[in-house]
Amino acid sequence: MALTKAGAEVQNFTAVASLAVDSSTVVDCADNYETSLHIQAAVDASGTATHDGTKFIVQVSASTTGDEDWANYAEFTALEGTLIDEALTAEATAPTKTLPSTAHDLLVEGVWNLLRDATLANSEMIFIQELDTDDVNIVDNIARTHAATTTDIRNIAMVRHVTIQGTNILRARLLVDNRLDPNAINVVFRLSKTVTTLLS
Repeated sequence: MALTKAGAEVQNFTAVASLAVDSSTVVDCADNYETSLHIQAAVDASGTATHDGTKFIVQVSASTTGDEDWANYAEFTALEGTLIDEALTAEATAPTKTLPSTAHDLLVEGVWNLLRDATLANSEMIFIQELDTDDVNIVDNIARTHAATTTDIRNIAMVRHVTIQGTNILRARLLVDNRLDPNAINVVFRLSKTVTTLLS
């Protein structure tokens, strides 16, 4: 028996303002045996701001249209902490696992960070492997080239996935509730999906 699976981006990085709630693009689950939502998110600020956290709610619906049947499927709070914001000191040319940065004393190895490009859609999630004197070494190559000084490494970030099982779910979406913190800090999120559509 084989599974037919496919992955796709649902929504590129999108900003959510402080004290706001945003809804992602709706994911059609009608023909899926299983749908996994892959969530990337980070605090979108500079300096040393402290964030109290943002709530993420995966909702599902048993209807193909309308908004009366949405129900919470899973929820969690993330992105709590004090921001460390480090600019690249030279251009990082893709593909590379080495990011030029000489002012990264407060970054931490072994965690997700956001490589925040001046163009939000070009931003990337990175996993820090090692900190050298003049570089931040990451596990995977970056996909895009990032300019110096206008590209920042931001440490309050997360990557998670939620798997929705069952053929009775027809749609899914992600709500990002950024009302927990009164300190006027924006966040960004990106959503992708993996779907299983056929057993053969």
